[in-house]
Amino acid sequence: MLHNGPLMQSRQSSIQEYVHEVILAEDGSSDNSLVVCTALAEANPKVKLFRHPDGKNRGAGATRNLGVLNAQCDLIAFLDADDIYLPKRFNQPVSVLRRVMRLEISLRRKVFGPGSF
Repeated sequence: MLHNGPLMQSRQSSIQEYVHEVILAEDGSSDNSLVVCTALAEANPKVKLFRHPDGKNRGAGATRNLGVLNAQCDLIAFLDADDIYLPKRFNQPVSVLRRVMRLEISLRRKVFGPGSF
């Protein structure tokens, strides 16, 4: 995130109940983004804040990679600081992904045998 401190304060409602973690990747902002992100991370155990080792701006790609490398969950959805997720945003996609994953596991068991998964 770069120069979006005020927007971040209004994004807490996007942290929905089925979201297991929120990664904030701070990209060397010169505004109050770091202060806001630090406060969010301290106030909510789901929120984790990461910065580049030198604290400098590395660009969107490197900053997304920083977030991905530190993510603990299997599924990742990107949300830029100036975006919001609508309520129930993930209900349909998560349901579909779970069915696909069950189908994949079922197919693997048929192909590779019951002890493979």
